[in-house]
Amino acid sequence: MNAFNHDAVFPLAPDVPATLDSSRARAATAVAVLAGTCYALSPLTLALGSVIAALIWWACRGLSGRERRWTMTLLIGSLLVRGAAIGAIALTADPWRGSFRTFYGDGQYALERSMWLRNALLGTPMSLLDLAEAFHTYARSIYYYPLAWLQVLFGPAPYALHLTSVVGYFAAAIALYRLVRSSYGHAAAFAGLSLVLCVPTLLLWSMAPLKESLYFSMSSLAVVSTARMIRARRWTSAAGALVGAGVALAVAASLRTGGLAMALGGLVAGLLIAATMTHRRVVIAAIVGVPIAAALAVRQPVVLDAFVHQVRQGVATHIGYFHSAGSNYRLLDDDDFYNMSRPFDSLTGDEAVRYVGRAVRDFVLLPKPWAPTTRSDVAMVPQQLIWYALLIFSVPGFVAGLRRDALLTGLLFGTALVGAAAIALASGNVGTLIRHRDMIVPFVVWIGALGAIVTMNRCATLVWKEGK
Repeated sequence: MNAFNHDAVFPLAPDVPATLDSSRARAATAVAVLAGTCYALSPLTLALGSVIAALIWWACRGLSGRERRWTMTLLIGSLLVRGAAIGAIALTADPWRGSFRTFYGDGQYALERSMWLRNALLGTPMSLLDLAEAFHTYARSIYYYPLAWLQVLFGPAPYALHLTSVVGYFAAAIALYRLVRSSYGHAAAFAGLSLVLCVPTLLLWSMAPLKESLYFSMSSLAVVSTARMIRARRWTSAAGALVGAGVALAVAASLRTGGLAMALGGLVAGLLIAATMTHRRVVIAAIVGVPIAAALAVRQPVVLDAFVHQVRQGVATHIGYFHSAGSNYRLLDDDDFYNMSRPFDSLTGDEAVRYVGRAVRDFVLLPKPWAPTTRSDVAMVPQQLIWYALLIFSVPGFVAGLRRDALLTGLLFGTALVGAAAIALASGNVGTLIRHRDMIVPFVVWIGALGAIVTMNRCATLVWKEGK
């Protein structure tokens, strides 16, 4: 009886090497060890890290050469900076003062409330005060529930939850980057992405457990979905984009008071801008007719009453922020409003007009680099100069954007304009103003970046012609 010939039954493939390349084997082993260590330390970190890796791959998909290398370097570098900052607060936490640390007091409250909700969902014993606070109407928002469910699935993770903000922020920034790149070009898109990822205050709240990051991702999803829906060639694509826009608006409405009005109002304003600003006669008629129509409308008692009513609501929020800790500013003439001796309902029409004008002025100018009052104001000078430059370059950027892609430019500008109006009228604390203003800054960034690129190209062309 012949012996069993193993090689005859299971022949070796001639093209398969017997051993793997040693360098690849070491790299694969290192990756496996790192992934296992991360999973052992924090399963949620590994899960969210995988999502971020997928987002970076999506951002670089279709790019080639130098553009791909620069984009990947920017994304990975900004991610490492955020990861190092999150690790730093974990290492500097004092267990005698608290169980964990974060960047903002509001972030601390968000993490604590999500843990209280987690304990309530799991039936974990806790104090009645914490149980009541978990479902309290104060600062009620849908934002706390995803954080709670993640901790139900992966366990308590106060530091890994910071990565949820990073995921939402990166997703929004990359989605806008790819949309802008297809219309404005790679130079403006990369410049805008660099600013969105690296501006200091944007960097801070993009990794803090705050609802601003989720709101930014939802408003960006609404813009991208609306643009895709209008340009869709198939009804299935249009239906999918419509669902995406609907989900974004619903989440925005559940995140904060006035979230739906801001997001939906921005889309409506953007569509109106895109529909009207592409016709020269309509633009001229709007420039002449809108101020006249506004002046006539304000004279109507019904319109004036509605305007003053909205301003009074903003005044109430403004005074609340004015009495909060930090650097505050005034928008009203009468001090009786601030010491609560005069009711908000007594605000007159003239006072409302002056209040709106000052609110818009301070929204743009604060903190003033030429008149710093605190050390933080001095530290904010470089970023504030960038903000001023963006506003200046957004003028030529808006004109150039309408020529290249009126729909995208209108949606970006409309979202920024409506958001700025809502934020300006209800602010009174400089720090809170900067944090809320940063929610619309990314939409201004792309228009300002395009304006800067167009302006530099024109200057270079003029210099070349003069030299020639």
